[in-house]
Amino acid sequence: MKKRTKSLFVLLAICVVLLIGLFFAYIAMTGSVDSNSTDDVQVVISEGYGTGDIAAELKDKGLIKNELVFKLVSKLKSYDGKFKAGTYFLNKSMDMSAIGDALVTGSQNGNNVTIPEGYNLYKIGQVVEKAGIATRAEFDAEVENGTFDYDFLPSDRKGKERLEGYLYPDTYSFTDSTSAHDIIDMALKNYEKKYEESIKGLVKKSGKSLDEIVTVASIIERETVKAKERPVVSSVIYNRLNEDMKLQMCSTIQYILKDDKLILTYDDIEIPSPYNTYANKGLPPGPICSPGMDSIKAAVNPEKTDYLYFVVSAKLDGSMEYTKDYDKFEKFKAEYYDALRKKEQ
Repeated sequence: MKKRTKSLFVLLAICVVLLIGLFFAYIAMTGSVDSNSTDDVQVVISEGYGTGDIAAELKDKGLIKNELVFKLVSKLKSYDGKFKAGTYFLNKSMDMSAIGDALVTGSQNGNNVTIPEGYNLYKIGQVVEKAGIATRAEFDAEVENGTFDYDFLPSDRKGKERLEGYLYPDTYSFTDSTSAHDIIDMALKNYEKKYEESIKGLVKKSGKSLDEIVTVASIIERETVKAKERPVVSSVIYNRLNEDMKLQMCSTIQYILKDDKLILTYDDIEIPSPYNTYANKGLPPGPICSPGMDSIKAAVNPEKTDYLYFVVSAKLDGSMEYTKDYDKFEKFKAEYYDALRKKEQ
């Protein structure tokens, strides 16, 4: 009996020592990475991120010591499913609980600025200036000359259009110290993440270059209103390219004009520019806006049609009329212009 009691005591003592060890290990692993740190670290939490995605992002940024422990803390504190999307400015002096609290409450999330789908660099510059992040001149200078080391960016494109199409449309958060370089880098980092997660495989499947896909997607984005129209418009673009026809897309002229004119003049479509798809065959030299994921997917997976023409429906509800017959196209176009003029009267 004494032997059994002694064995139980030893076993109990071992369990207590293990529990104490686990407790201190837990405290150590959930503690801050660097209690003396004073520098903020930018972390982007996108819509749809789960606890595992967030843990991986925090570990990658050096803000936590262990992903599994963060997931355990999230489970114990009932954080799962409550994290708020946004761009956060966190610090390595914060422990896991403080980081979790910030991501659940949305604190330390800066002021928000949204880059809408279909905006080009010119319009994005206006958004950045209006938000008070940087002046147009500062933004334009960073676009043209800033150093951004991302493998997906076209290596042969220089100048003011070199980043066109690659500032991912999304909502970003900023603080008083955010610069033009910072906001551009946020959008490029977001694009890199989307590229690795969703776009890279699509591009490989298409057999085309990323820049071709993004250029087609950017035209689709600017030419359509409804998501369901995008794969059909994509088919028209590829059909015209395959027929060696000029694309004749109004959106490319609007890009040159920096103006969303609904009705173009003959002078407009004769502007000498490599982006003028009325004057030049093939795709323009690069994207004309930042397309969203629906347009990128449509550029990779067009519907199979024999359509060569499309025009906005005279219903003016964002739907399109499609045909392979030029005379029908002219009829649809006349009906659209007539409806547009009546609306403006």
